[in-house]
Amino acid sequence: MLKIKTLEVGPLQTNCYLVFDPECQEGLIVDPGADKPKIIKTVEKSGVRFKSVVNTHGHFDHVGADTIKELLGVPLYLHQADLPLLKNARVNQALILGVDNGEKIPTPDGFLEEGQELAVGGGRLTVWHTPGHSPGGICLVAVVSS
Repeated sequence: MLKIKTLEVGPLQTNCYLVFDPECQEGLIVDPGADKPKIIKTVEKSGVRFKSVVNTHGHFDHVGADTIKELLGVPLYLHQADLPLLKNARVNQALILGVDNGEKIPTPDGFLEEGQELAVGGGRLTVWHTPGHSPGGICLVAVVSS
């Protein structure tokens, strides 16, 4: 069964999720919006091997610490419709709220699509494309086998 550790990060107290399988100690990081040192400290303390970073959408408060992918040597994923948000602080709302930290957001290594499944150790998450809040918004839904 997958476990979730929630961290509140950044000026908007956005939730960053560490989703992991405690049996095999593998996981993924969802929405590292800010506070990279806090996230790294928690990751190191956990003993879990995080294999990827996933953005549920491209607004600044969900992508601000995406450079964590480089520190961990893992790929970054989001829905392709939100790619323009990563490249423009005005569009991703950072400048509007005056919180642009000036850090360059890395280019994703791949894109997530409706129905795609992400393996997390022995568990799986299905990608649901849920546009509205942003064009490429997604939800990750745990696949429960009976």
